[in-house]
Amino acid sequence: PKLPSVALEALEKEILLAYDSTVNFILNVLENGDLEENNNSIWRKILYQPLDLLEEYDRIKKLEDEITKYHILLQEEFLSEREAQKLTSLMLSLRTMVFAAKDIKDVMHNIRDMEDEEDRVVVSLHGKIKSYIMEYLEKLNSYKKLEKTPESEPNWITENSKQYKTWISDLYAELKSSDLEFPVSTLNNVIKQVISCLDNLGSSVIHWKHQKKEVIDVMP
Repeated sequence: PKLPSVALEALEKEILLAYDSTVNFILNVLENGDLEENNNSIWRKILYQPLDLLEEYDRIKKLEDEITKYHILLQEEFLSEREAQKLTSLMLSLRTMVFAAKDIKDVMHNIRDMEDEEDRVVVSLHGKIKSYIMEYLEKLNSYKKLEKTPESEPNWITENSKQYKTWISDLYAELKSSDLEFPVSTLNNVIKQVISCLDNLGSSVIHWKHQKKEVIDVMP
């Protein structure tokens, strides 16, 4: 990098590409690579749509590696305090979005299994998770586009924590009256990983928009 300000701008563009790739990956996990047309138009900025989800995840990891190398080069430049702060917050943004991709990757086969399940409880939970994720991604997308960043940060993690408790309590209420063949521990884990994914993705947007240098606590 020659001029730190130009280099930072280039880095920011790469991180936004990584964000779009992460959102694309989450949507492909949810919709088996076949999004409905009405949701399609909002998100399909990405030029490719690999059928292999692991290949898509590996692309995100490779992009992370490339950006990290660029970050190391940029650290060798003389940066003002403001530029150094922006660099730190951009890299935290990258780190948390990659965590989000990993969270969903770890349960993607379970989510696919839920899609194929006929049990009413599983079908209902799968539908609720899908709807919540889609609404949340819309919310992040709108926030990302704001020209003027609000002074106070959004409290998405608290909202997600409430949703987590609702899904868990609803699930256990259903179990009292239904015999479920699908493993409850798997459903529990899917809920936990989905919320962690959304927490990390929200944190990524906050780090980027608010130039936040401290790591944001997410649900354990």
